Amino acid sequence: MNSKKGWGSPDLWNSTMGLMDFLKKKKEDKGPDPLSGLTLDTLKKGYYLDYDMKTWEVMAANTYDWGNRDITYEWQLQCHDDTLFLEMENDDEMFWSISRKVALRKLDQRIITTLKNGGDPPETLPFEGEVFYLEETAGGHFYANGTTQGREMIQWCYEDDSGTRYLTIEQWGETEFELYLGKKVEEYQFSDILPSGQSEI
Repeated sequence: MNSKKGWGSPDLWNSTMGLMDFLKKKKEDKGPDPLSGLTLDTLKKGYYLDYDMKTWEVMAANTYDWGNRDITYEWQLQCHDDTLFLEMENDDEMFWSISRKVALRKLDQRIITTLKNGGDPPETLPFEGEVFYLEETAGGHFYANGTTQGREMIQWCYEDDSGTRYLTIEQWGETEFELYLGKKVEEYQFSDILPSGQSEI
């Protein structure tokens, strides 16, 4: 007469425990999750992330060296219809902002003429119905995507009354100028960071 083996049977219990040990070992063999350590400040070229209901690709990871160990990190992000620049400064805590390049012709051209001639920038800057105030002037070197050859540049940073919106004039060489409009952002606004080859877009 055949006897049925239940969960209390030593043979079945041992075989079940052996399977559990095997599965546990397989899980441990995989090691830590390689995606768990990805944070906004570890972005590299080719990474993907989500922001403002869009998926963005990191096209470049740049740095600005202002001297005295003052470094600004910048990532150029691109989606199907937009390009923006994510910046991070670390002054006791991480400070994040994004900006977009805007047409220089939107700025009063007398300001650019003054800067070209070595004059001082205005203390206040009206732009698209807002007033921005000169906060900082800085000169430094720009390193594009890990290159060791820096490019000299000067930057004039303006802020609005709230201190959360920014207007930045950059000078490259004697005659090349660029204009950026930006705002403060928080790290939690970005999500789903994936390295190249891990994301489907």
